Amino acid sequence: MATRKGNFITGSIQNVVFKKRGNKQTMQSAPGKGGVKQTKATKKVAIQFGKASSLGKHIRFMFREPIFGFYDGAMINRLNIELHAILRNSYRKEANFYQFSVDSFSKLQGFNFNIKSQLNQNFWLEPESSLTANLLKITLPELKIPEQLKFPENTISCEITIATNFFCLSKGYIHKSAILQILTINNDQFIPGKHEFDFAVPDGCLCIATISLKYFTRKYTSTLLFNNKEFNPAEICAAYVTPGTFAPQNITDWDRVDNKFPEKK
Repeated sequence: MATRKGNFITGSIQNVVFKKRGNKQTMQSAPGKGGVKQTKATKKVAIQFGKASSLGKHIRFMFREPIFGFYDGAMINRLNIELHAILRNSYRKEANFYQFSVDSFSKLQGFNFNIKSQLNQNFWLEPESSLTANLLKITLPELKIPEQLKFPENTISCEITIATNFFCLSKGYIHKSAILQILTINNDQFIPGKHEFDFAVPDGCLCIATISLKYFTRKYTSTLLFNNKEFNPAEICAAYVTPGTFAPQNITDWDRVDNKFPEKK
Protein backbone atom coordinates (compact mmCIF):
# COMPACT_ATOMS: atom_id res chain seq x y z
CA MET A 1 0.00 0.00 0.00
CA ALA A 2 1.29 3.45 -0.89
CA THR A 3 0.60 6.66 0.99
CA ARG A 4 1.26 10.27 0.12
CA LYS A 5 3.24 12.25 2.69
CA GLY A 6 3.56 15.89 1.69
CA ASN A 7 5.19 15.97 -1.73
CA PHE A 8 6.27 12.33 -1.78
CA ILE A 9 4.82 8.84 -2.22
CA THR A 10 6.02 6.12 0.14
CA GLY A 11 5.10 2.46 0.15
CA SER A 12 4.24 0.15 -2.72
CA ILE A 13 1.87 0.01 -5.66
CA GLN A 14 1.62 -3.55 -6.92
CA ASN A 15 5.31 -4.60 -7.14
CA VAL A 16 6.81 -1.12 -7.26
CA VAL A 17 8.27 0.42 -4.09
CA PHE A 18 8.32 4.22 -3.74
CA LYS A 19 10.82 5.83 -1.35
CA LYS A 20 11.91 9.31 -0.32
CA ARG A 21 15.63 10.01 -0.49
CA GLY A 22 16.39 13.57 0.55
CA ASN A 23 14.36 15.81 -1.76
CA LYS A 24 13.95 13.14 -4.45
CA GLN A 25 11.35 10.48 -5.19
CA THR A 26 12.76 7.07 -6.04
CA MET A 27 11.09 3.90 -7.22
CA GLN A 28 12.27 0.31 -7.56
CA SER A 29 10.89 -3.17 -7.99
CA ALA A 30 9.92 -4.97 -4.81
CA PRO A 31 12.43 -7.73 -3.97
CA GLY A 32 11.30 -11.29 -4.33
CA LYS A 33 12.77 -14.74 -4.00
CA GLY A 34 15.79 -15.24 -6.16
CA GLY A 35 16.35 -11.53 -6.71
CA VAL A 36 14.36 -8.65 -8.16
CA LYS A 37 11.81 -9.56 -10.80
CA GLN A 38 9.51 -7.34 -12.80
CA THR A 39 6.00 -8.49 -13.60
CA LYS A 40 3.91 -7.02 -16.40
CA ALA A 41 2.05 -4.93 -13.81
CA THR A 42 5.33 -3.68 -12.34
CA LYS A 43 6.61 -2.67 -15.74
CA LYS A 44 3.39 -0.78 -16.51
CA VAL A 45 3.63 1.21 -13.27
CA ALA A 46 7.28 1.99 -14.00
CA ILE A 47 6.41 3.05 -17.54
CA GLN A 48 3.63 5.34 -16.27
CA PHE A 49 5.96 7.02 -13.80
CA GLY A 50 8.57 7.43 -16.53
CA LYS A 51 6.01 9.00 -18.86
CA ALA A 52 4.92 11.36 -16.07
CA SER A 53 8.55 12.39 -15.49
CA SER A 54 9.05 12.98 -19.20
CA LEU A 55 5.85 15.04 -19.44
CA GLY A 56 6.99 17.08 -16.43
CA LYS A 57 10.27 17.78 -18.20
CA HIS A 58 8.39 19.01 -21.26
CA ILE A 59 6.16 21.29 -19.16
CA ARG A 60 9.21 22.83 -17.50
CA PHE A 61 10.68 23.39 -20.96
CA MET A 62 7.42 24.88 -22.23
CA PHE A 63 7.49 27.55 -19.52
CA ARG A 64 11.22 28.16 -19.32
CA GLU A 65 10.73 31.82 -20.33
CA PRO A 66 8.33 32.99 -17.58
CA ILE A 67 9.84 30.73 -14.89
CA PHE A 68 13.54 31.14 -15.89
CA GLY A 69 14.81 28.42 -13.57
CA PHE A 70 13.76 30.00 -10.28
CA TYR A 71 11.94 27.00 -8.80
CA ASP A 72 12.41 25.15 -5.51
CA GLY A 73 14.48 21.98 -5.24
CA ALA A 74 11.50 19.67 -4.82
CA MET A 75 9.41 21.17 -7.63
CA ILE A 76 10.34 18.55 -10.23
CA ASN A 77 9.29 15.75 -7.91
CA ARG A 78 6.07 17.52 -6.87
CA LEU A 79 5.08 18.00 -10.50
CA ASN A 80 5.89 14.40 -11.41
CA ILE A 81 3.66 13.11 -8.61
CA GLU A 82 0.71 15.20 -9.77
CA LEU A 83 1.19 14.10 -13.38
CA HIS A 84 1.56 10.45 -12.39
CA ALA A 85 -1.80 10.59 -10.61
CA ILE A 86 -3.46 12.22 -13.63
CA LEU A 87 -2.03 9.68 -16.09
CA ARG A 88 -3.01 6.71 -13.92
CA ASN A 89 -6.56 8.05 -13.74
CA SER A 90 -6.76 8.54 -17.52
CA TYR A 91 -5.12 5.27 -18.58
CA ARG A 92 -7.34 2.40 -19.76
CA LYS A 93 -5.00 -0.53 -19.23
CA GLU A 94 -7.30 -3.16 -20.76
CA ALA A 95 -7.04 -1.48 -24.17
CA ASN A 96 -3.69 0.31 -23.62
CA PHE A 97 -4.81 3.85 -24.41
CA TYR A 98 -5.46 7.15 -22.61
CA GLN A 99 -8.86 8.74 -22.36
CA PHE A 100 -8.49 12.46 -21.66
CA SER A 101 -11.40 14.81 -21.06
CA VAL A 102 -11.33 18.60 -21.17
CA ASP A 103 -10.71 18.72 -17.41
CA SER A 104 -8.34 15.74 -17.04
CA PHE A 105 -5.43 18.00 -16.04
CA SER A 106 -7.43 20.44 -13.88
CA LYS A 107 -5.61 19.03 -10.83
CA LEU A 108 -2.58 21.05 -11.97
CA GLN A 109 -4.41 24.33 -11.40
CA GLY A 110 -2.84 26.10 -8.42
CA PHE A 111 0.47 24.23 -8.73
CA ASN A 112 3.27 26.53 -7.49
CA PHE A 113 6.66 26.37 -9.18
CA ASN A 114 8.38 27.76 -6.09
CA ILE A 115 6.93 26.58 -2.79
CA LYS A 116 9.12 29.10 -0.94
CA SER A 117 7.27 32.00 -2.55
CA GLN A 118 3.77 30.82 -3.36
CA LEU A 119 1.76 33.09 -5.62
CA ASN A 120 -1.02 33.69 -3.09
CA GLN A 121 1.46 35.19 -0.64
CA ASN A 122 1.79 38.23 -2.92
CA PHE A 123 -1.24 37.99 -5.18
CA TRP A 124 -4.53 37.85 -3.28
CA LEU A 125 -6.80 37.21 -6.25
CA GLU A 126 -7.83 33.96 -7.89
CA PRO A 127 -7.34 34.00 -11.68
CA GLU A 128 -10.42 32.76 -13.52
CA SER A 129 -10.23 30.70 -16.70
CA SER A 130 -12.59 29.46 -19.39
CA LEU A 131 -12.29 27.53 -22.63
CA THR A 132 -14.78 28.27 -25.41
CA ALA A 133 -14.13 26.53 -28.72
CA ASN A 134 -10.54 27.57 -29.55
CA LEU A 135 -10.36 30.53 -27.17
CA LEU A 136 -8.72 30.29 -23.75
CA LYS A 137 -9.58 33.27 -21.56
CA ILE A 138 -7.78 34.15 -18.32
CA THR A 139 -9.47 36.86 -16.26
CA LEU A 140 -8.03 38.83 -13.34
CA PRO A 141 -10.57 40.70 -11.19
CA GLU A 142 -9.97 44.35 -10.34
CA LEU A 143 -6.67 44.82 -8.51
CA LYS A 144 -6.39 46.82 -5.33
CA ILE A 145 -2.88 47.87 -4.35
CA PRO A 146 -1.42 47.06 -1.85
CA GLU A 147 -4.29 44.94 -0.49
CA GLN A 148 -4.33 42.36 -3.30
CA LEU A 149 -0.95 42.81 -4.98
CA LYS A 150 1.89 42.95 -2.48
CA PHE A 151 5.15 44.68 -3.33
CA PRO A 152 8.28 43.50 -1.50
CA GLU A 153 10.31 46.23 0.15
CA ASN A 154 12.27 48.43 -2.27
CA THR A 155 10.48 47.13 -5.39
CA ILE A 156 9.03 49.73 -7.75
CA SER A 157 7.08 47.73 -10.34
CA CYS A 158 5.67 44.31 -11.12
CA GLU A 159 5.11 42.48 -14.38
CA ILE A 160 2.15 40.11 -14.23
CA THR A 161 2.81 37.60 -16.99
CA ILE A 162 0.18 35.22 -18.31
CA ALA A 163 1.81 32.54 -20.46
CA THR A 164 0.27 29.67 -22.36
CA ASN A 165 1.73 26.74 -24.26
CA PHE A 166 0.55 23.55 -25.90
CA PHE A 167 1.39 19.84 -26.07
CA CYS A 168 -0.22 17.38 -28.47
CA LEU A 169 -0.38 14.34 -26.21
CA SER A 170 -1.47 11.76 -28.79
CA LYS A 171 1.09 12.59 -31.50
CA GLY A 172 4.00 13.91 -29.44
CA TYR A 173 4.30 17.52 -30.57
CA ILE A 174 5.27 20.41 -28.31
CA HIS A 175 4.90 24.08 -29.22
CA LYS A 176 8.35 25.67 -29.42
CA SER A 177 7.76 28.73 -27.23
CA ALA A 178 5.22 30.05 -24.77
CA ILE A 179 2.87 32.85 -25.80
CA LEU A 180 3.15 35.71 -23.30
CA GLN A 181 0.89 38.60 -22.37
CA ILE A 182 2.25 41.06 -19.80
CA LEU A 183 0.59 43.63 -17.55
CA THR A 184 3.05 46.08 -15.93
CA ILE A 185 2.01 47.78 -12.68
CA ASN A 186 3.83 50.39 -10.59
CA ASN A 187 3.71 50.17 -6.80
CA ASP A 188 1.63 53.37 -6.52
CA GLN A 189 -0.68 52.72 -9.47
CA PHE A 190 -4.47 52.35 -9.48
CA ILE A 191 -5.69 49.60 -11.80
CA PRO A 192 -9.41 50.01 -12.57
CA GLY A 193 -11.58 47.17 -13.81
CA LYS A 194 -10.84 43.54 -14.55
CA HIS A 195 -8.23 42.38 -17.05
CA GLU A 196 -8.78 39.69 -19.66
CA PHE A 197 -6.10 37.75 -21.52
CA ASP A 198 -7.25 35.88 -24.64
CA PHE A 199 -5.28 33.09 -26.32
CA ALA A 200 -6.10 31.15 -29.48
CA VAL A 201 -5.52 27.46 -28.77
CA PRO A 202 -5.17 24.51 -31.18
CA ASP A 203 -7.38 21.42 -31.37
CA GLY A 204 -6.37 18.17 -29.70
CA CYS A 205 -3.80 19.57 -27.28
CA LEU A 206 -3.05 19.93 -23.60
CA CYS A 207 -3.18 23.71 -23.09
CA ILE A 208 -1.57 25.05 -19.92
CA ALA A 209 -1.55 28.65 -18.71
CA THR A 210 0.67 30.08 -15.98
CA ILE A 211 0.70 33.34 -14.05
CA SER A 212 3.94 34.75 -12.69
CA LEU A 213 5.00 37.92 -10.89
CA LYS A 214 8.27 39.54 -11.87
CA TYR A 215 9.35 42.41 -9.59
CA PHE A 216 11.88 45.13 -10.27
CA THR A 217 13.94 47.41 -8.04
CA ARG A 218 16.03 50.47 -8.78
CA LYS A 219 19.71 50.95 -8.02
CA TYR A 220 21.08 54.35 -8.91
CA THR A 221 19.86 54.82 -12.50
CA SER A 222 19.44 51.11 -13.29
CA THR A 223 16.32 48.96 -13.04
CA LEU A 224 17.14 45.47 -11.78
CA LEU A 225 15.23 42.21 -11.52
CA PHE A 226 14.27 41.49 -7.90
CA ASN A 227 13.29 37.82 -8.38
CA ASN A 228 15.77 35.10 -7.47
CA LYS A 229 15.99 31.39 -6.66
CA GLU A 230 14.33 31.96 -3.28
CA PHE A 231 11.61 34.34 -4.49
CA ASN A 232 9.71 33.76 -7.73
CA PRO A 233 5.89 33.67 -7.41
CA ALA A 234 4.47 31.59 -10.27
CA GLU A 235 1.77 28.96 -10.63
CA ILE A 236 -0.32 27.06 -13.15
CA CYS A 237 -3.65 28.87 -13.41
CA ALA A 238 -5.38 26.75 -16.07
CA ALA A 239 -5.03 23.35 -17.76
CA TYR A 240 -7.39 22.07 -20.44
CA VAL A 241 -7.35 19.37 -23.10
CA THR A 242 -8.99 20.80 -26.21
CA PRO A 243 -11.34 18.56 -28.21
CA GLY A 244 -10.74 17.77 -31.85
CA THR A 245 -7.85 16.54 -33.97
CA PHE A 246 -4.43 18.14 -33.91
CA ALA A 247 -3.84 19.90 -37.25
CA PRO A 248 -1.47 22.85 -36.83
CA GLN A 249 -1.41 25.64 -39.40
CA ASN A 250 2.38 25.73 -39.33
CA ILE A 251 4.17 22.56 -38.22
CA THR A 252 7.49 24.43 -38.07
CA ASP A 253 6.22 26.08 -34.87
CA TRP A 254 6.30 22.67 -33.19
CA ASP A 255 8.97 20.21 -32.06
CA ARG A 256 8.55 16.44 -32.22
CA VAL A 257 9.14 14.54 -28.96
CA ASP A 258 9.25 10.84 -28.14
CA ASN A 259 6.68 10.98 -25.34
CA LYS A 260 3.22 10.06 -26.69
CA PHE A 261 -0.06 9.17 -25.05
CA PRO A 262 -2.10 7.11 -27.55
CA GLU A 263 -5.84 7.72 -27.54
CA LYS A 264 -8.69 5.43 -28.54
CA LYS A 265 -8.96 5.12 -32.31
